[in-house]
Amino acid sequence: MKLRFAYLVSVSLLLFLVTACKAKPTIPTDAMPDIGIPAEEMNTKMEITAPDGWNTNKIGDHIGLNVGVISEDQISFPPDYGARMFIFQNGQWNEVANFMTYPGGSIVVSPRNGNYLNDEATDVLPILSDVKTPVTLRIILVGSIYRDGKVTAEKTAGYIDVNLTPK
Repeated sequence: MKLRFAYLVSVSLLLFLVTACKAKPTIPTDAMPDIGIPAEEMNTKMEITAPDGWNTNKIGDHIGLNVGVISEDQISFPPDYGARMFIFQNGQWNEVANFMTYPGGSIVVSPRNGNYLNDEATDVLPILSDVKTPVTLRIILVGSIYRDGKVTAEKTAGYIDVNLTPK
């Protein structure tokens, strides 16, 4: 009888824990928003990080990004670094608006080549409709290859996933 009771309690406790824990939504490893740049091109020419010391990772706060060029070419960016943000929900990508304002002009970032002083920084400010649920935000930056003193038609992009939690 004691064994049966212990078994019943154990199963009940396990079921309670499984139903109480809400799994964080995951992004399929092969999923990428369609922005007109092949997924294979992503993160091949630039590296984007969201340093912990710059960010709270709280919903409603800005997200500071470090941008480093890891190819031999320079990359030209528009003032907002071509930033686009997405959330993967219900099997599809939903774009999130960026409420950050930027100065005019373009930014040309030189290759890092071991010198992190060549890196640049930017911010994004996503406004999310649900501020009470943790979410993974995919931030994509889009630029153009800059060669021989000119912006080319060749586009490149990099992305980072940032986990945001409620305040």
